[in-house]
Amino acid sequence: MEGFGVIDFRRLTDLKDTFAVLSRLIDYPDTETFSPEIRQLLLTDNALSTATRGELLSLFDELAALSSIEVQEMYAHLFEMN
Repeated sequence: MEGFGVIDFRRLTDLKDTFAVLSRLIDYPDTETFSPEIRQLLLTDNALSTATRGELLSLFDELAALSSIEVQEMYAHLFEMN
């Protein structure tokens, strides 16, 4: 049964690991945020389309190349809105 207002719990269950990785990426960045393990989880996440996976990996690699201070400054600017 599909349609407006219907929650597909099977799809949500399929996306559980995807949501965990994405939530990790929008949390305050630390030394584990851009670890090879997190990148591998993105790389092997079959719930993501090839295009979405590619875009996320590109962003991941771009942020991973920055220093932790730079990424933390970007986070503060984006989310803390002081």
